[in-house]
Amino acid sequence: MTAKSFLIALALVEQHVSVEDAACAAQVEATAQTQLWGELENAHDLDNAAMRQILGASACAALNA
Repeated sequence: MTAKSFLIALALVEQHVSVEDAACAAQVEATAQTQLWGELENAHDLDNAAMRQILGASACAALNA
């Protein structure tokens, strides 16, 4: 899973939210989608960790550019 929201990414790059806050916001969408469509066993835990890693790396890259 990655954060698919342009607004979350923009807020992160513009330093309006932290990486953890961006991950939590992205998780809200993922939770809503899971409630609507169901969950894949053993996939979402790994996706959540990967999402935080990707958001953190993206924020570092954007801030150091």
